[in-house]
Amino acid sequence: FVVYGSTSKSSQMQPLESLDLQGGHTPSPRLVAEGRVVCPSRIGAHARNKKVKAKTMRVSLTGVTEWCIDYSQPPSIWLLTDKAWYKLLSPAPEYADVFSTTRRKFDLCVRTAALLRSNPTVTYAKGFQSIIVAGSTNEVRYTEEDLGLEAGFVLAQLEAAAEADAADEDFGDFMLHKALGVKNGLVDYLRRKQAAAELTSKKKVAVEEASRRAKTEGRHRMPTQRYRDVAENSTEP
Repeated sequence: FVVYGSTSKSSQMQPLESLDLQGGHTPSPRLVAEGRVVCPSRIGAHARNKKVKAKTMRVSLTGVTEWCIDYSQPPSIWLLTDKAWYKLLSPAPEYADVFSTTRRKFDLCVRTAALLRSNPTVTYAKGFQSIIVAGSTNEVRYTEEDLGLEAGFVLAQLEAAAEADAADEDFGDFMLHKALGVKNGLVDYLRRKQAAAELTSKKKVAVEEASRRAKTEGRHRMPTQRYRDVAENSTEP
């Protein structure tokens, strides 16, 4: 699959998180996903027997409005259009680099949720390796900086997942809900990282705004300064 910013293939490819509202900025308009749709019944048959060829059909999904992470096994990413939900499989080679930021968010959320469900009181020092280190050869290894960078997104996902777990009448799971309330636990660490990132962002915005004001004031002063220079250098006839 490939995700574009408009109906034209010549438009720029976009990460799925461009649909999210971040930092007060307006999210991107609806995206377009292109790829091949696999019949769900054939996916299972193909998994059981590689000789069974999965039937596919090329599609262009206009009006992609949302994306979400499904924490069931195996975890997956889904897209929502005006018509239906679609489960994403593999990004096209040309889209892999753009998709890497979405993949990072997905991986860190899934790994963090799995860790907290198994041990809701775990601290960052004892648990971060389970989140950033790849568990198998086809998984991506991340850094502590990556986890800090995505702290806000991971926290929002954990809160949503905890609410969904608790609302499940048949298989209610309160482990994530418990983890959110553990003092000095992993979630507390993520909250501190999020607060630090927000403070850094506010300082950056303030510096940029001050720089813009200084440039604007400088442009307004320039004509007056040039007039003074001419006046000082002029001589009476």
